[in-house]
Amino acid sequence: MVDLLVADDLRMREGVKDALGMELNTALFPILLKHLKSIVAHFFEHEQAKPQSPFSHFIEQAISMLRLFFKRINEPLAKPVAKRLAGLLVDFARYTNQLGSLGSDFSPFATRIKYKMAQLCELLVAHKDRPPLVNSPVLKSQLIGYFLAWATSIIIVHLHILTPLPFSFSDFCFALAAFYNRLKLRPRHALRNPPFTNPDVINVCLFSRHYDYLSFLLTEVTKLEAVAVCSRKGKMVAGGKIWGGLQQQDGGGGVLEQAAALQRKLASITRKIVKLAGFRKQTINCLVKLMAANINPAFRYFVNMFHYPDNRIKQANTHILWEVVKQGGHLLPELVKPVRATGLDKIMITRPDLTLALAICKVCGSANFKEVTEVILNIFDYCKGVIKFLKASIKREVATTSQRCSGGTCSPHSCSPSLPGPRATTMCRPRSRTCWLALPTSPWSPFNPHRASAEEDKAARNLEQVTEAFLNVIHY
Repeated sequence: MVDLLVADDLRMREGVKDALGMELNTALFPILLKHLKSIVAHFFEHEQAKPQSPFSHFIEQAISMLRLFFKRINEPLAKPVAKRLAGLLVDFARYTNQLGSLGSDFSPFATRIKYKMAQLCELLVAHKDRPPLVNSPVLKSQLIGYFLAWATSIIIVHLHILTPLPFSFSDFCFALAAFYNRLKLRPRHALRNPPFTNPDVINVCLFSRHYDYLSFLLTEVTKLEAVAVCSRKGKMVAGGKIWGGLQQQDGGGGVLEQAAALQRKLASITRKIVKLAGFRKQTINCLVKLMAANINPAFRYFVNMFHYPDNRIKQANTHILWEVVKQGGHLLPELVKPVRATGLDKIMITRPDLTLALAICKVCGSANFKEVTEVILNIFDYCKGVIKFLKASIKREVATTSQRCSGGTCSPHSCSPSLPGPRATTMCRPRSRTCWLALPTSPWSPFNPHRASAEEDKAARNLEQVTEAFLNVIHY
């Protein structure tokens, strides 16, 4: 029956696919997998796929058959079966990659297989009524790598050259989001030690690799969406002129044809905007799942998320950061170690967090400073680090408003515009009250704005010692 999946008769192929997928006894599934694996092995020569039309039809039918079968499964697969299935899925992906690289004649066929592959993989790891059938982190990471490459290729090929999309390609990101849910990856520096000695395992388990891919997708699709919106506005302006000409000519035939053509173009652009918006939404969802599941390596990327001149991308990143805090914020205290167990140091945060606060204070403009502050305050709420963040805000104000400082000496009253809002002041006031009495004995200190590191700059160190008192002075 498996051999008949590539029969010449279409009805025969469909009948066999339905019979195997919907009626095969689950006890026979390991035998089915073994037979599929032995057949697919003939599609490769020296580890390279050799695409042919019968091979491609077989893989497409096999994927559809497996989807029907897995809809009936309610229990996770045994490890030997899951391992064999993983190898088969990777072979399917490798073959499809090679098929898609053969040229434009094969691209639609390859894209159709990729789409079905994404649907199958989503079914394996994210069925709404049962636990995941496959839990291998290595397999998930390998398949994510293929999905990311496919999605990137679709963007470049079908959007930049303005050709119609063959399907709703945001489904790729539905599958990606399912795979990223609770998938633990590793930062680059952590992979130098065992058990990550296999180069292939290291490659697929790198957090940075997945983050860079998804960030690229988000940037590209956001830019293309902006271009499409501008194009639509231009067409609408042109439509107004055509409508004016139509009224002047009392319904001339040429003008009517132009108006109809313009309506078709507007409809096409609108459909494209809807698809791009859906893909952007799903890419954001993938980034949220990725970063929330890997809060430790993701933490150092928070700063880079605000280095975008495009406000659309910056707003998307702000939304991502907000969602990551809500989903993975409970893990943040594990990243924070108090300097000492007594005094104000209990509510201070460590150097990486201060660097994050300083960087965000530097890159975000006044228009969205309050919104970004809310995000960071939510992060720091988990580790009681609001005071440190406000200190960073004061340093930012001192560094960027030299006209308010006399001869490089910082005045506490000149820093008041840097405070992000009454909520933060209310939170900090009880914590900084004890510092008020220290103000008369605290020295004035010249501050060098070009050296933000407290470890490197003696003046910054001195300023850091008295900023808690400054907060209370500013409040009054």
